[in-house]
Amino acid sequence: GLWVFPGGALEESDIASAKGDIALAARIAAAREAEEECGLRPDTENMVHLSHWTTPVVEPKRFETWIYAAPLAEDIEVAIDGSEIHDFAWIRVEDAVAQHEAGEFGMLPPTYITLLSLRRYATTAEMTAGENEIPAPYVFPVFTKAEGTKFGKPEGGNVWLDKTRPSPYKFYQYWLNASDEDAENYIKIFTLLNKVTIEGLIVQHQENPHMRLLQKTIAEEVTRMVHSEEDLQKAIQASQILFGRSTAEDLRNLDRQTFLEVFEGVPQSEISRSDLNNGIDMIALLASHTSFLKSNGEARRALSENSISVNKTKVNESYAIGSSDLIDDQYILLQRGKKNYFIVKVV
Repeated sequence: GLWVFPGGALEESDIASAKGDIALAARIAAAREAEEECGLRPDTENMVHLSHWTTPVVEPKRFETWIYAAPLAEDIEVAIDGSEIHDFAWIRVEDAVAQHEAGEFGMLPPTYITLLSLRRYATTAEMTAGENEIPAPYVFPVFTKAEGTKFGKPEGGNVWLDKTRPSPYKFYQYWLNASDEDAENYIKIFTLLNKVTIEGLIVQHQENPHMRLLQKTIAEEVTRMVHSEEDLQKAIQASQILFGRSTAEDLRNLDRQTFLEVFEGVPQSEISRSDLNNGIDMIALLASHTSFLKSNGEARRALSENSISVNKTKVNESYAIGSSDLIDDQYILLQRGKKNYFIVKVV
């Protein structure tokens, strides 16, 4: 057999006692089952909700499982029922985890994962205080988005924890682009914000959904947690570039991968490094060297209208392109107006 926590099915009497409140009924059932199976009677008010599991879709019978923890008196006696439970053991969390990983103490995934989450606490008091600050995670066999597709399968690829696939910028953008319905779920599942904070953010978001407060909060919390504060700030700066809320310095600070991701889909042309070192005037760069603009005449008109920028800085016809203009020693960003971009790659 496998080692599990005491527990059992929710009964009609539990639901009746809770006046239809399923969450409270689950607490009542947990306390009742603990008493029936091993003579323990934890106080439902002092029980901490650790997690909530749903069985996989491949199982013939599916059910939800609430897992709780509660303090007990040190001198309490266990009296197993001999039918549902045949043995019991008091065991330290660290020891149970170590023995399970050594193949000596078999546990089902919910039991094992719960103990993994608890081993960071030294005392019951620390556990109670710590777990009450964090909403209990809901564990689902397959997590889907509101549209019905599997979570973590965007068109551009999976959501990885490795910063090279995707980059912190793409990772940040993934959360930022979540739908309102998904965002309300994501913030409960993927952040460590407490329940009061989450509920407040949801209310604020619903009042002003165009501000995308939930999406911004999730993107910041998860990117910081998975990558770092530095990567988060770089992702935020990169995100602002396309919306005109950035400087030339922000653009120059982008690494090659992030630069290409920010300007994904923007047309490109190549020029040789020798031509760059010999000096290229703006007319030639805009027209004959890149075909960004159709002719020298169009290039002159655009420059005279002050509508041309190099790396987010306005330039005129007298400006000469050089190696100091390179982003990550290879790219130059041309821009006409607010939204017409072109990338020059030096080879």
